[in-house]
Amino acid sequence: ADADVSKDSLFKEKEVTKQLKETIQMLETDLKASDSNIQDLAAELAKVRQSDEENKVSLTSQVDSLTRELQDSKQKQSDMEQNCKLHHVRKIESLSTEIDSLSNKVQQLTEERNQIEYQKREQESKLGELGSLTNEVE
Repeated sequence: ADADVSKDSLFKEKEVTKQLKETIQMLETDLKASDSNIQDLAAELAKVRQSDEENKVSLTSQVDSLTRELQDSKQKQSDMEQNCKLHHVRKIESLSTEIDSLSNKVQQLTEERNQIEYQKREQESKLGELGSLTNEVE
């Protein structure tokens, strides 16, 4: 009976050992699959980080380029405003000079007209005196 218990115990022990070996093999297979998944995820993460870095560099370059364009545009706007102001100042100065010239011309013509009217009155006055003298002579 001890031999049967021993055989039975040995059989159970072999069965448990067989199950443990199968479980260990299954766990090793799962571990290898998990390790492979971790390696795949690590490679994917490295690709994503590389892509993110490339995108960051590209976006930084674009921002720098747009910043330079903006500064250039601001400078051009400032230059154009300055040129417009200078043009307007020159135009105002030119018009002011022209107004002064025309004003002087008006004053000169007014004086000439007054002179002509004065001479005309003088001549009419002299003609009137001549006419009176002529009437007296007759």
